Amino acid sequence: MIRDDDFSLRLAEWLEEGPFTAPDRGVDEAVAHAWAHPRGRVRWRSSRLRHRVSLPVPASRLVWLAAALVGLLLLGAAFAAGSRFLAVATLVCPTGSTPDQPGDPGLARPPVAQNIGGSLAWDRRAERVVFLARTATGGVPTRGSIWTFDVCANAWHEELATTSMPDRGPVVYDEDSDLTIAIGDVGVWVYDLKRGAWDRQAGAVPGWVDQAAYDPGSGLVIGRSTSTGTLSTYDVESDTWTEIDQAGSVPPAGGPSGFQLLGFDRSVGRVILTTESGTWQFDPRTGVWERAGLAGPIQFFIGGRQIAFDERRERTLVFGQGTVAAYDARTGDWQLLAGDPSEGWGGDRLPGLGAGYAMVCDPLNDRLLVIGGTHADEAQGWVGTDGVLAFDLVTDEWRELLAPSTSSTPSPRPSATP
Repeated sequence: MIRDDDFSLRLAEWLEEGPFTAPDRGVDEAVAHAWAHPRGRVRWRSSRLRHRVSLPVPASRLVWLAAALVGLLLLGAAFAAGSRFLAVATLVCPTGSTPDQPGDPGLARPPVAQNIGGSLAWDRRAERVVFLARTATGGVPTRGSIWTFDVCANAWHEELATTSMPDRGPVVYDEDSDLTIAIGDVGVWVYDLKRGAWDRQAGAVPGWVDQAAYDPGSGLVIGRSTSTGTLSTYDVESDTWTEIDQAGSVPPAGGPSGFQLLGFDRSVGRVILTTESGTWQFDPRTGVWERAGLAGPIQFFIGGRQIAFDERRERTLVFGQGTVAAYDARTGDWQLLAGDPSEGWGGDRLPGLGAGYAMVCDPLNDRLLVIGGTHADEAQGWVGTDGVLAFDLVTDEWRELLAPSTSSTPSPRPSATP
């Protein structure tokens, strides 16, 4: 939960907790630790300082007070420089909003056919869902549209009409650059919601990157290939990919990508990877993997983004086949929140929802959102849906935020890749 303790207090507390064992673990580690526990209202991009600031080991209260003062001065400089270094989260809908009431089903929404293979991300600054409505075309650029979903009114807004975009691949919000990043087979596209600009980057993608998560500690996107297990960082500002050397208990590569989910746990500052055979944590600062738990108590299905981070409770959430589970990175334990994983495969564990859907966490209203997808229909085969469902993280119950429209579109069975 977002609290009122600010960066300077957390910095001072961490410095006071010393002693540190190496002279280069002063402010560098303090900043990294404060960022890994983002409970203050001010978000600090520590990567701007990690290689430029290094103070001796704090030996007394006077030293850490001086360091805290430096932090406050740097914080003021960041304010003066603009929002590039900071992101302020209100975590509340405006007065008069109706987030708990179903949206108007008669308003415009993404086309049903384009929801198949659609992907989304949570824009932390705009506090809206950014949705790429697109149709899978076999790995080549397709035509699609960009929409936002207002979680305070449960309504769609079209931001950008038909345009070229990758037909599949992960979508990640880079809060440091305030951009939504879409990684495709042949390139990277970026969307600036403020400017309404959708641009393709010049650089190429290093192989097949079908999983991605944002690391707030470095301000970089971490991409992974399920087929090879390769990890790389992506810097959107320089349009640069850099492969990461991996050590420790490296998870096995290969297997259906729909059964492997990659996320980032801000509370511990680690990448979370869950597969059929177990759960792993990766520390991007040391490059070391650790097997840290059994496989989640959940049946995954083909297609769809099904992992998100619950900031209020500091846990990773996964969803598949109508089953929701939570993973605590500190203990390595899983908790089943809803559903029955023993039911196995079936595709329709929720009304009108089967596969190919997209999921994101709505921190303003403390819920998961599940959007789009396809489901099996005896008469028409696989049918696309444009409804929006929510899983309440307080009551662990499902509710319908936006009923499906009367239109339906027969479609091919979704593939195992998002």
